[in-house]
Amino acid sequence: MFTSVGGWHGIAMAAGGKVSYEAKAGAFYVRPSGELSYNRLTENKHSESGGGTAFDLTVGKRTSDEFAATGLVAAGINLGNTVDPEVTTFRFEVEGGRRQVLSSNLGSTTASFSGGQNFTLDPENRRSGWLGNATASVGSSIFRFFASGQYETRSDGQRIISGRFGFRGSF
Repeated sequence: MFTSVGGWHGIAMAAGGKVSYEAKAGAFYVRPSGELSYNRLTENKHSESGGGTAFDLTVGKRTSDEFAATGLVAAGINLGNTVDPEVTTFRFEVEGGRRQVLSSNLGSTTASFSGGQNFTLDPENRRSGWLGNATASVGSSIFRFFASGQYETRSDGQRIISGRFGFRGSF
């Protein structure tokens, strides 16, 4: 049995800012929002050893970064006592908008197996696209359970469907 061992070091950085305003009319609300985000990943060169010629891999240094702007509009309804934040309420929301990639420079991965030729894996070009989301939640300001589904399209025709379940608590 062969075991390759290696170490990897890198730095991931993320920065962003978001503004939003929620307008309420009884149990209904509308919330437009805008967000800017920047992500950067710098990875150092690393090598593996102990696995043999076919398993030991050397991966070159690479750097990736992306800057994007997102504009969304959410509309929803709060059912239950909305005056007391500690009372359990049900909330349903739909949201839609666009994520625009302003700048994207994803680094290629160049690697080689022990004693072999270098090969390069190029990343896909990140594309802008439309976003849609639906979320249902139940809880209070102290705890909240939620379930959501998201649908995203990109300008190259790619479609992404995702979902999540969660719990948020305040102590």
